[in-house]
Amino acid sequence: MQIALYVIGGAAVAMALLPLLHRVFNSGCAVQILAGAALIFIGFRWDSLTFFQQKYLASLILLVLVIYCYFYNKIVSEGRGQTSNKSTLIVLGCRIRGDVPSLALEKRIDCAFAYLMENPDSVAILSGGQGEDENLTEAQCMYNHLTDRGIDKSRLFLEERSVNTDENICFSLKIIEDNGLSKDVAIATSEYHQLRTRMICERYGLSASPYSSKTHPMILQVFVNREMLAIVKEKLMPNIKVKL
Repeated sequence: MQIALYVIGGAAVAMALLPLLHRVFNSGCAVQILAGAALIFIGFRWDSLTFFQQKYLASLILLVLVIYCYFYNKIVSEGRGQTSNKSTLIVLGCRIRGDVPSLALEKRIDCAFAYLMENPDSVAILSGGQGEDENLTEAQCMYNHLTDRGIDKSRLFLEERSVNTDENICFSLKIIEDNGLSKDVAIATSEYHQLRTRMICERYGLSASPYSSKTHPMILQVFVNREMLAIVKEKLMPNIKVKL
């Protein structure tokens, strides 16, 4: 059992540090490092535990791993579907550096472009405000890239106030209502983000289907970890809505 704890704990820490190669470190990384370190520590202390303590800890660790794998698969599976024929597409923003989209945002832009080309009668709401280190809004960044690639500007609506997913959906809903757009929407975002986005859409009365961009395998796990934390928060505060 000690060897298993060392291997699992060490692998967890290593996999949480690998995203640094992509300049990624988030709460999902931190939680996984702490969990891996805890397993290694338990391994060091294993021989000093009583048989009952060993049995209890082994059962608890196994239960946590099973629950983690279940929710990991649920989050990733939610983002595998690729819907079509929705007249309204909501594209969720992501970080830009200066005026250059991050890799995640590039993939979301590619995703939005593909959807708009496949569905020529659809329109897109580009949702994302401006961070402190960003030279323009995420919505404007997406707009620039899509129009440069030939998407007609009349098909694009900009939502430039939001700073989180809840605001993305709330402020996009306002644009939908003001312009008489369909509330049966497609969501263009990273696959790990789709489950929580759908939960928020349901809270605001939108029927959402996924149209997902793909995340590099090296960083997917830590973003899923972060989503798990965010989903717990969403479940604990399900009735809080952004005020327009």
